[in-house]
Amino acid sequence: MLNFDQAEYAHVPQRTREALRAYFTDFVPPGGFLRAVLSNDLMEAMGRADEENRTTLFSICSLLYNECPKWVETPWGHLQTYGDLELVGAWLALRHKTDHPDWLEGWRKRWCVPAPDPPTPGT
Repeated sequence: MLNFDQAEYAHVPQRTREALRAYFTDFVPPGGFLRAVLSNDLMEAMGRADEENRTTLFSICSLLYNECPKWVETPWGHLQTYGDLELVGAWLALRHKTDHPDWLEGWRKRWCVPAPDPPTPGT
């Protein structure tokens, strides 16, 4: 499961962690900064990063390396989830695949961290 809420990643902006989670679980295209990170384009990532992401870039890369799946066996072949712009594009293209909805649903269940229960009113 993708659990980016560990203490060691707490200083990575929440919006960045959520964008990575959406990329890996729902094949949501990331913004320019994360697309550059996922594509291993350091110069582009630094040029697109806001101050908060720029200062936590090492931790973002650590999170990506240590917590995210790099290789995935799919019904369409063995895919790499990140590494260059072409690989990112191939991963994102999976959201348009409709011939194996069971695999897509299983993927989401395997990697999605369940949302916390909403707080009970009055507590």
